[in-house]
Amino acid sequence: MALVSVVLVFVALAFGWQTPALASHDATFTHELKPKNSAALKAKIQQLDQTIQKNQSNAKNFGQRGEDYETLGEHAKALADYEQAIKLEPKTQEWYAGRARVYFRLLRTNDAVKDLSRALELGPGSARIYTDRASGYELLHDYPKALEDATKAISLAPKSLDAYMLRANSNALRGNLEDCIADCTTALKFAPDNSDLYYMRGKAYAQLHKKNLADADIEHAVKLRGSK
Repeated sequence: MALVSVVLVFVALAFGWQTPALASHDATFTHELKPKNSAALKAKIQQLDQTIQKNQSNAKNFGQRGEDYETLGEHAKALADYEQAIKLEPKTQEWYAGRARVYFRLLRTNDAVKDLSRALELGPGSARIYTDRASGYELLHDYPKALEDATKAISLAPKSLDAYMLRANSNALRGNLEDCIADCTTALKFAPDNSDLYYMRGKAYAQLHKKNLADADIEHAVKLRGSK
């Protein structure tokens, strides 16, 4: 699951943006980005269908098909394939991480966090797993754990935009506005054209009553968005 869209929801929660209402907890998000290579993915799935029919004991095939279904936004099928992969290989980290991404799309945040925690029990954590779990903790309003996981993700991937945005937003939600500003400033060094970072930092400056800095950042964010 790409986290940028989730991060933008967090930013909205922190600073009062207007965002579309979320669906009920067992529903999928209503706005899905359709992959440009959907035809190729469907062809790949057909090939995997044939392979799986011949051999239903290979967890990798189920996991790969689950990932392809996940990319296509077919969450029920993706979930079924990841669950089958887990049955076949219950100690493989990536199947739990994959199922967690689907749980996020289904708004089953607690289940997603449980799967990511299980994945971390099975082996060394990647920046993506820690970032994903940080997003889950933030959705559950457990900001200390979100900060801890985002910080771990940054230590593993020092230029992870998602991790910096998550940590900045968690700091904003906790009232640590200076830390939020520091994270935005650091991330802007490697993502200088990211309008959301400028907007987040500008809103933090505004809450600190630093009007000139706030106005400059928000104006720059608007310009960047207008140029896209």
